[in-house]
Amino acid sequence: ETFLWGVNIFTLTWIASRIVPDLMGFVEMTFTKKDLEIDALTGVYNRLSFNQHMDMLFLKERNNNLSSFSILFLDMNKYKEINDTYGHHVGDHVLVGFAKQLENELHGEEKVFRYGGDEFVVYTPKTGNDLKRLISKLEQNVQDWTQQLDGHEIVANYSLGFAEYQKDTHNVLEMVKVADSKMFMNKRETSLHV
Repeated sequence: ETFLWGVNIFTLTWIASRIVPDLMGFVEMTFTKKDLEIDALTGVYNRLSFNQHMDMLFLKERNNNLSSFSILFLDMNKYKEINDTYGHHVGDHVLVGFAKQLENELHGEEKVFRYGGDEFVVYTPKTGNDLKRLISKLEQNVQDWTQQLDGHEIVANYSLGFAEYQKDTHNVLEMVKVADSKMFMNKRETSLHV
């Protein structure tokens, strides 16, 4: 049994020293850093990039070197119905258009990330009244945004939740939970009124 354990450790050590670097070299040659950070469909930053961004903010937080900021969590309403009714190719166009509309409304350090499926996260250094103005601008220019696709008028709207660092939470890692929870409350209220 000791011999087998030693062989397994030796095998794992050999794999780690020989195969993993070769595999990483292949990945580095095949994909650029940008390929790994950008969502292939929408062209906005992806969830991996968002996680890296939050990790950076977490390190700043630990070093007491973090200014206030906010994240917005947006989930498209009735996206599954769009896919089921018009097909996935139309759903893909809706996602791409929605992401571009979001990007067009952001400036400076603000970034949009595709969190997954039809969920997006926006990072902004804005808080307080500046954040309220950004949310209002998104509601005016992105909420109920209409596209003509395959002869159909498609209306894209969303539910939104947000979290402000140091107001809603003093923990960077909790921000997604807070924003996501507020978004789901908003989505429930919206579905009750439809």
